[in-house]
Amino acid sequence: MHERILEGIENRTVAETVGLKDEARHEALYHRWQQLWGMTELAMLLGLPRVQREALQAHRDRLRDELQGV
Repeated sequence: MHERILEGIENRTVAETVGLKDEARHEALYHRWQQLWGMTELAMLLGLPRVQREALQAHRDRLRDELQGV
């Protein structure tokens, strides 16, 4: 179940940014990164299993790298 949630998070990120121009896409990715940061913090507070927290962090880190042009 958790895998489907994480897949949904990634799919939503793609859906929200597909077809946007560079500046708008960058803003959408940054907003999504902020949301994922909050979700990761909440996951830690709620005591979600480590593997789910790490998956959120990995997706957040991928977005950060994309935002930085890595």
